[in-house]
Amino acid sequence: MASPYQGRIKILDTPEIEELYGRPRFYPEERTYYFALTPEERHIANSYRTRENRILFILQAGYFKAKTMFFSFKFHEVQDDIRYILQQHFSWVSDIRWQAPILRQTRHAQQQKS
Repeated sequence: MASPYQGRIKILDTPEIEELYGRPRFYPEERTYYFALTPEERHIANSYRTRENRILFILQAGYFKAKTMFFSFKFHEVQDDIRYILQQHFSWVSDIRWQAPILRQTRHAQQQKS
């Protein structure tokens, strides 16, 4: 079956599209900048009952600061960012196990606060 986009001009290659619209991939020094919390962001993060939801909020806020977009991701894809957040904001926790999937409505509610 022919592609419906056959014959169209292709301006960007796949890596360029990923660079513009993909989830940020941070270097260590970038994590320091993007996952730093303002007092207001810290207050919002601390308003969530579970540590998992607090970490999700910090991830979403950091990614939004970097690209002014929200992203869907699986937690195994962002393990380096989660480890950094644990070190910086939850130093008393050595590791985290995601007990249950994060609900879509939780993710969307957090996006409204970011």
